[in-house]
Amino acid sequence: MIRRLLTFILLFLACLMQTLSAQTTLRLGYCPDEISDQASYLMLNPSSEVRFRAAIILPASRMQSLKGAKLTKIRVGAPAGMTGWYVTLRNALTSSALIKTIDLPTTVEGWNEVTLPEPFEITGEDLVVYYAGKLPAGKGLLLDGQANPNGCYIHDGVDWVNAYDYGYNSLSLQAEVEVEGEVPASDLAIESCSFQPQFCHIGDEVSVKFRVANYGFTEASLPALTYSLNGGEQHTLQPEGSLPASGFADLEVKLPTDGCTDGYNPLTASIDLTDGNPDNNRIEAQLPCYATAYPRKSLIEHFTTLPCVNCPYGLNVLRGLVSGRTDYVWVAHHVGYMTDELTVNDSYKVSSIVGVNGAPMACFDRTVLPGLSSNTAAAFSIGYTNPAYGKEALSPYLDQCTSIPAFVSVNLNCTFDTATRQLDVTVEGERGALLDLFYPKQNLSVWIVEDQVETVDKQKGSGDQEHDNVFRATLTPMLGDAIEWQDNAYSRSFSYTLPEAWKPEHVRVVALVNRPDEGDGTAEQVLNVNQFALVDCLAAINDATASPANERREYFDLQGRKLAAPASGTYIERISSPAGVSSHVRVSRQ
Repeated sequence: MIRRLLTFILLFLACLMQTLSAQTTLRLGYCPDEISDQASYLMLNPSSEVRFRAAIILPASRMQSLKGAKLTKIRVGAPAGMTGWYVTLRNALTSSALIKTIDLPTTVEGWNEVTLPEPFEITGEDLVVYYAGKLPAGKGLLLDGQANPNGCYIHDGVDWVNAYDYGYNSLSLQAEVEVEGEVPASDLAIESCSFQPQFCHIGDEVSVKFRVANYGFTEASLPALTYSLNGGEQHTLQPEGSLPASGFADLEVKLPTDGCTDGYNPLTASIDLTDGNPDNNRIEAQLPCYATAYPRKSLIEHFTTLPCVNCPYGLNVLRGLVSGRTDYVWVAHHVGYMTDELTVNDSYKVSSIVGVNGAPMACFDRTVLPGLSSNTAAAFSIGYTNPAYGKEALSPYLDQCTSIPAFVSVNLNCTFDTATRQLDVTVEGERGALLDLFYPKQNLSVWIVEDQVETVDKQKGSGDQEHDNVFRATLTPMLGDAIEWQDNAYSRSFSYTLPEAWKPEHVRVVALVNRPDEGDGTAEQVLNVNQFALVDCLAAINDATASPANERREYFDLQGRKLAAPASGTYIERISSPAGVSSHVRVSRQ
């Protein structure tokens, strides 16, 4: 479940007056006060009882004007028969509870109201209204009202998923608040600001999306929006149309970045009106810009196992995805569903931080990709039965990752002693001036990967016994060591003896610079990656000749992948015979 993660808004039911005074009861949420004819159920399991967790978010931009008010009641729309359920409040989906959970009796059909033992005083921060329980077989979560970015979060057993990204309407869930004094009837706000691309090359155009929300009681005209980038010329956008109460609109503008500098550039925006809550009428965001960056590749981490009957689907999807591309490095971890003869325990250190809960799955640069991966983890399913559809779905996300500029370089050089089987590896690179600004901590991880690995067991679903991109070993801690910089350069050397069963001509060394694991599932992003195929250095140390009658010729591209026949352009030819193995770089113009 996932598409684009956005924020805010709430249904604010109260008396229709220009100003509400004395004590006023407000209902905050994203659904109608009464269950409508458009209400529907989101079925989680049609055949058996299922536990669930669900929530809405009331953003700080909305709650600021209610600071000091008392939240006294939570209303949950539900089917009959929901058991073992409770409600609570949080400041974030993953934070601890702000009040004791309240265990409740079996639900009745429709609204179920819960009065808090003690009123909760609103602080003005983000507020998560949360409920959980056990749904009977064939019963679902009640949805009503319009879809809203903050209106329907569901926990999938591993992390929180924004069901808005799948087009689902909002949960029937409300918080009831008692307010003393005046409450503004008119309240328009700038909820958020986002950039595309995330990092902008100076001189290119950046797309800026502002989200404007109506927190008031009545419909309001869309306001004029004034904005300026890095202290430059002020621009004004006058959109047409109106916002209903609890409505929102995304306003997009494009700006040149010629006046920007390396680093963060402030973008300020305000809506031109006077309303009951001016504090949320202005926003400032920081646009990261750069003048130069290093060549980069993206890391595709693939989670697959031999006992997994659906894993051949994922393999075919990734093969289609990378066809014709050279801007990636592919590593397969044999974890996710049971284990097999290629499983390496170190792979679990990766699968746990990116949120793998099955196979086949993958992640790109360990990056959380709204609309694909979840809100808090980078891994996503790749079990598309139609590889063409899977390629179409995933290509924009891989493009997004490869388009992020690299502010650190990764270069490898390897030598291999065929007599002792000792592999010597040197990884070196340099950093640009912006690396520490955008990514203050960096680790270096160095791995060994092997292609054309033959297995005893067959792959379920395909019968394959030869596997590529297999993670074999790590030369650093699995998630890397902190890089030790000498001025703006680094260099690390490693030695490793290849086991006899590993074929050096199929081995690649992969080096990546990644952010260190900080425990939140989102900070391990890969900043750049590169690889070195040992077949390249074997070409330099082997020059054996053989009788044509006894020799075997194989062909590889420059990434070490086997080819069925010589390629047009540059490729590697490996010749095997009783006299030994030799590898040569060839250039063909066929």
